[in-house]
Amino acid sequence: HIQEATIKETFWAINLANFLRAEVLTIHPGRRPTKRPPTKKEYEKFYHYLDVCTKYAEEKSTLLSLENMPKLVNYICHSVEEIKQIIKQYGLGLTLDFAHAKENAERFIDELHEHIKNTHISGVCDGREHFSLHNSQIDFSTSIKKLIDYGYNGSLVIEILLILPSISLCFLNFIGVLNFGILILFPSMRKC
Repeated sequence: HIQEATIKETFWAINLANFLRAEVLTIHPGRRPTKRPPTKKEYEKFYHYLDVCTKYAEEKSTLLSLENMPKLVNYICHSVEEIKQIIKQYGLGLTLDFAHAKENAERFIDELHEHIKNTHISGVCDGREHFSLHNSQIDFSTSIKKLIDYGYNGSLVIEILLILPSISLCFLNFIGVLNFGILILFPSMRKC
């Protein structure tokens, strides 16, 4: 039932993107609630999701852009190799999340710059994402410059969680759907 609901919500988001004339829609490969590597069956469900949703997105002239995830055991799509294989197989764009990529951001850019259609950035503190850039322990300025040097001129969404994460996440996901190239900066009280 979760897969069906996810596909239904993605179709709704594709329709909204089409209505708003947005050309790119960021999708996430999902977060598994288990603390083990993904199974073959879980990958098959993800590939089915992509089969169905990419076909519908193409009918609506919307490009799906897969966001890279953090390197944690309960996430898929965090390595350059895996992302490269999936976006080429399904004709997806890449939403590069600098904080998810951490020290691998430049490798994502070097190997996949022609597929990057959207970007997300936030500060990283003690290995965790979505802190203010001011407090970040990783400086992404060189990576951003490299991406611009490759010709990227799309949006840069600044993701910073508020004290009330459920509100900010809903808003961030909605803004991510719009993809109008706006910068979003939320005040944050989170400290490293």
